[in-house]
Amino acid sequence: MGLESAVVPGGRRVKQASGMDVMFLYGETPNWHMHVCGLLVLDPSTAPGGFDAEMLPKLLAERFSLAPQFAWKLREVPLGLDRPVFVEDPDFNV
Repeated sequence: MGLESAVVPGGRRVKQASGMDVMFLYGETPNWHMHVCGLLVLDPSTAPGGFDAEMLPKLLAERFSLAPQFAWKLREVPLGLDRPVFVEDPDFNV
């Protein structure tokens, strides 16, 4: 069995892509898209103190540690000998 998760030199975390991740990755073709999209509708009238577009990045940054997978990049392993891995992107910016 392959690597599940580890810390590599430099302190970045690495997590091996699951079988389901790989199924979506390799199942996508130019004519058959496997990505998912979402839409968020916000009602600022119910937010304490109001809410505007400038507040959204700040709110996301505050809660980002709750979902670190949004800052991962997919990397193939050398020679394609195992499933790809997700690595933390040191340049990720909300």
